[in-house]
Amino acid sequence: MIDSYGPDWILAPSPLERHRDHVAVAEAAICAWQASATEAELFLYEVSQPVAATHVVDVTPWQDRKRKALSVYRLPLAYCDYETISRSLMAYRAHCLAPGAQAVEALQRVDRAQGLRLLAAMRRLREAME
Repeated sequence: MIDSYGPDWILAPSPLERHRDHVAVAEAAICAWQASATEAELFLYEVSQPVAATHVVDVTPWQDRKRKALSVYRLPLAYCDYETISRSLMAYRAHCLAPGAQAVEALQRVDRAQGLRLLAAMRRLREAME
């Protein structure tokens, strides 16, 4: 299915995330990417758990838009303060860029040759965290 879209990049949550839905999406994305013929690069993003960042993107101009989008997820927000977590991670990552960056997203590029090994290692790490 990925091949029919012809993406340049695929973004998925990290399998180290705490919420089982995020983990399921991460695993599905990694497995689908590995099974595809696409040349697209796969990047894992942070929701509530930091990734081993290989790329950072200044999203300062869009941080208010992100906050508004996040606010519609009322049920998840009733159980976890994702807004504060998101804001904190973006502020933490901002120190990686030039002064003026207030909100920075971190991404971890996944190497195709190591994709399934990375997934297995992250599963073991998740089990150790639980």
